[in-house]
Amino acid sequence: MKTAVIILGHGSRSNEADRSIRRVVEEVKKAGAYAHVEHAFLQYIPPTPQDALERCARQKAERIVVVPFFCRRAPM
Repeated sequence: MKTAVIILGHGSRSNEADRSIRRVVEEVKKAGAYAHVEHAFLQYIPPTPQDALERCARQKAERIVVVPFFCRRAPM
């Protein structure tokens, strides 16, 4: 079964938030367990969850797993 994974973040105006989720996506891709790995954000920056779902569908994913990825910034 061709499985796609979408790692879903909250979204932030901070560039660091975008970099963090992209690093996680690259690590999941390197592991090679899934046919397709995407990321999406709920707000502020693209891609949206709809965008990611559409990309997975275009890749002919038979199953799409959405994994929430919400981090809290450490107190300063």
